[in-house]
Amino acid sequence: MSYKSPDTVSYIPGLMRLALQGESGSGKSTSALTFPNPIVADFDHKLPCVCDTIPFWNPEFVYKLCPKKGTLPANTKSAFKKWLETNYALYTLDQTFILDSWTMLQGAFDRQTDLEPSYTKGTITKAPEIDKWAFWKEKIQYSRNICELLQSMKCNVIVIFHEQREKDDEGRWLGKYRPLMAGQFCDILPTYFTDWYRQIVVETRDSAGKGTGDYSYKWQLKTDSVAACNTSFVTAKRFCDASYDALQIVNKQQNKGTQ
Repeated sequence: MSYKSPDTVSYIPGLMRLALQGESGSGKSTSALTFPNPIVADFDHKLPCVCDTIPFWNPEFVYKLCPKKGTLPANTKSAFKKWLETNYALYTLDQTFILDSWTMLQGAFDRQTDLEPSYTKGTITKAPEIDKWAFWKEKIQYSRNICELLQSMKCNVIVIFHEQREKDDEGRWLGKYRPLMAGQFCDILPTYFTDWYRQIVVETRDSAGKGTGDYSYKWQLKTDSVAACNTSFVTAKRFCDASYDALQIVNKQQNKGTQ
């Protein structure tokens, strides 16, 4: 009889930690809301429909988590971390937690850290000054803490990213589209997700190849010269419709192929 450690637990397949990357207005929030029982940590405050949200865009809500300090604005950076530490373990298998968006959360971190910077130690001949290295060290640690909490949630998790692509001085594109985030942690982000999709908008064309003015929304599941993507559905094609139901079709096709 083979050995089984007493620490062994049953793995639950099917739960996703999805990074959803795309341009502004490409329908990322709408497609994320097609997942089961979505609850949105809402920083952007532009959701397309009525849904269950935690309103981090609202200063009055943030003050309940982190009381106001003098004339400083709401500390959304600390409020979200505090809220997530308290609630991450409470979500269940049939739910989907959506962070909308990572871009705005990072903006909240940057603003708060600029308002309350770290300083170097002064000396007899030199006064304390802002420690620029401390900002980046704290940004990496904060981002890692958030990702590890999201990774521990027992539900589907979707994190929405805006994207960027660098240009040279003559306007030529450099490299692939990447999540909009400064610093070294951007390269580590994909390790925290089971899937990384890019959302695009595609115009429907007639038989002559002319645009009809109708549009559809797609998820890019696999890497190409434009974006680095990843999917846990190994038999999937490069694109599918941008919805949870479309992923279930991909999943069924994969399972059928392995039987």
